Amino acid sequence: MISLTKGEEDHQVLFRPWANVQTKEIDGELVEVYNKIQLPELSFKLIFGHICPKCGNVLQAAFFTDRAVDTRGYEEIKTTIRDEKTKELRVFRTGANNRFKSKYDSTLIQRGGVVSAQFIRLTEHFERTQDDGTTICHFQAYFSFRPDMAIQYVILNNQLNPAIYDLSAKNLEKLAKHASSQPYMKDDYMQLHDEAGGASTIWLVKRGAYNWVLSTALQNYIKKEK
Repeated sequence: MISLTKGEEDHQVLFRPWANVQTKEIDGELVEVYNKIQLPELSFKLIFGHICPKCGNVLQAAFFTDRAVDTRGYEEIKTTIRDEKTKELRVFRTGANNRFKSKYDSTLIQRGGVVSAQFIRLTEHFERTQDDGTTICHFQAYFSFRPDMAIQYVILNNQLNPAIYDLSAKNLEKLAKHASSQPYMKDDYMQLHDEAGGASTIWLVKRGAYNWVLSTALQNYIKKEK
């Protein structure tokens, strides 16, 4: 699985291969045997990263590395989808085989042919779709290194015009507190802080949230006419 953790000196992103379950006949009985996929356990210094508090998956992570990390074989994507037979929440395991496609987008930061860092992002969590019961999580993520741009994406996705609002740093802080404190809003909107303690933040918005929820919260930040 892919996880973020606090080490002795810094934060780390961990890549642990998941256990492959095979059914074998032993002494005339069928039993489940767990075999670790033959992949190394990896650990890298985290630059920044976020974990979704709803589904528990790593949303995105940037980390220092001198080589490209293939996320397949490490992915254990927890979902909000329930299995039809067991009614338990499903887990997607991509697999290390080349015919499988990773659920993470991956970008290498390099100079010439030398790799210095890598950025991974859980693609589906950032896609604009309605929640029809088949998405990984009920919440859609919005991110930018500019906090005002992240909330502008949220506003645009709600068919509102971000140009009419004062999205100064002071107001963004107020809006984040508003989203986490108001009963009508905190179930649909939340702002997450970087696990490594950096300045990067991310917004989570429940798919299909009513427009009036955000528009009501933004009423206090409409720009005054000069």
